[in-house]
Amino acid sequence: MRMSHCRHVAQRAAARPPPELGERVRFARQANRQTQAVVAGLSGITTDYLHQIEHGRKLPTLPVVVRLARVLRVPVSSLLGEALATALQPARPPTPNPDHQGRAAPAYDRRRRAGRQP
Repeated sequence: MRMSHCRHVAQRAAARPPPELGERVRFARQANRQTQAVVAGLSGITTDYLHQIEHGRKLPTLPVVVRLARVLRVPVSSLLGEALATALQPARPPTPNPDHQGRAAPAYDRRRRAGRQP
């Protein structure tokens, strides 16, 4: 009985989200001088759910994070953190096409280059 309890506690601890997200949400909410009830209501979630997010007990879905960021008037990347924000960026920026002065090539040019006629 004792071993299964320890395993259950360890599994719950591993499933918890990193506390930084909740701390960032709480910091942004307090910086805007808004209550949990106001932010939760404008975000379409319950105050209990917002409380659990802020205390690191729940990990919100991406749409909820987007709504929270909109209500708190902060970029989504500031809630997600720099490490995750840079991980979501493309590996390298697209290179401009010199034939078109930095604009993307028109569709008919791409087909001709591939050997097909429009």
